[in-house]
Amino acid sequence: MGGGSETPSLPSPPDQPPGQHVKPLQEKRKAGGSAPSDKPTDAKTLRRLAQNREAARKSRWRKKAYAQQLESSRIKLTQLEQDLLRARTQEPGCDFRRGVHEVDGR
Repeated sequence: MGGGSETPSLPSPPDQPPGQHVKPLQEKRKAGGSAPSDKPTDAKTLRRLAQNREAARKSRWRKKAYAQQLESSRIKLTQLEQDLLRARTQEPGCDFRRGVHEVDGR
């Protein structure tokens, strides 16, 4: 597929998805959940949790970009297959597998 490897450009991942507000850990806990004293919420733990959320967000963004790239490649491949079928029906004497045209022997 020699036309260059153009991939659809995606905007860089935003610092925070629109419409989503990151609540502090204490606000996210449900009333029936574990009490704050059960797990330490020191600065190191909070920083690790924040880094984990950021890594997960970036991973989701990369997955979405990859899926879009695959879909774009699928569309291009489908178009190439249609072009090839169209060319085969227009040139019935041409053997595209060997690159030989039966009419003049080239």
